[in-house]
Amino acid sequence: MNDDIREAWRDGFYAGRDGRLRSDSPDGTGVVNGLAWHDGWNIAVRAHTLQSWIGSWAAKTFRDDQRSLPIICHLTKEVQELRETAQLMDSDPKRGPSLRAEAGDCLILLCDLAHREGFDLVTAAVEKMAVNERRRWKAPDAEGVCEHVREDADA
Repeated sequence: MNDDIREAWRDGFYAGRDGRLRSDSPDGTGVVNGLAWHDGWNIAVRAHTLQSWIGSWAAKTFRDDQRSLPIICHLTKEVQELRETAQLMDSDPKRGPSLRAEAGDCLILLCDLAHREGFDLVTAAVEKMAVNERRRWKAPDAEGVCEHVREDADA
């Protein structure tokens, strides 16, 4: 990603059909051709740009032939750090490192995984949310986790 695109991305702009950078939702509704807009930027376009940026950086920085399992193992460690940070912040909000930074680490690894495996992370999430919205959900367990009811189609 070149510096001009990186700055525009950071500042919340998107490229319009004419190729010029824009910062407004074309019709003011927040939805354009089924894509969500927020604060003047297209969420899917920005997420795809982020995924490409991270994936390209990771391919140059780390082993280009790395596949899913090492990334998932790293993600597992980062999720544990995220959990530990949340636990620290629950007991004393001033003690824990930034939850935001730990969540960012997890997102970076998910973007790298999606980029290397050739799928769009936002599309995967949208597809999964369509499934989740149709599911029935159990009451929270002892840790507060709500899992979906296992149906025959889930097997």
